[in-house]
Amino acid sequence: LAIKQLANSGRIDNNEIVSVYLPWFDLKDDRGNEIRVRDLIRHRSGLSTLDGNMAYTYDSNYSIEELSQVIPRTVRIDSLIGNINSYSNLNYIVLGAIIEKVTGKSYVEYIEENVYKPLDMTHTYYNYEEAKKNGLVPSYRVVNGIRIAVNVPHPTAHVPAGYQMSSTHDMTNYLLMFMQEGYFNSKSLFENNELSSDSVSYDP
Repeated sequence: LAIKQLANSGRIDNNEIVSVYLPWFDLKDDRGNEIRVRDLIRHRSGLSTLDGNMAYTYDSNYSIEELSQVIPRTVRIDSLIGNINSYSNLNYIVLGAIIEKVTGKSYVEYIEENVYKPLDMTHTYYNYEEAKKNGLVPSYRVVNGIRIAVNVPHPTAHVPAGYQMSSTHDMTNYLLMFMQEGYFNSKSLFENNELSSDSVSYDP
């Protein structure tokens, strides 16, 4: 969503190679120089699911930018760039770093200002402690039919890859925006939205 906003406003070109925005993104594998922003969005960068789950990526000492600098020194491309889907958290961690670089703001600052605030998402958090203070319901995973309470770490660098916690109210507003072609309360979250605000009158 954030990348779409920045692309629609002309601040990011999804067809550009990643190193245009992150000069340090120079993979040991020469093919890494072929990765474009659109490949990260679609999980077609060649960065693997396995690499995205390596223990070092969950080091809470890494900021988003710092981890995006470690990635190119560590991973190798494992598939044909642009053609093969392979989900990897690394794709969205790198996109988070691009957002920070382009906007001059932290990922959290940008998202709060340009996504959560316009969508009235007042109960979305980036760490368990903050969420618990505000009434987070404990989360569970089902293992062999048994519900087990879990406390999944939320390292800072993984926040762009979905490591956020939201209330049902906040997620409903987020989904309504997508169902309404980028509009919420008759206002678009994107510049240059092809729909006219006059034609949208949904009210959540």
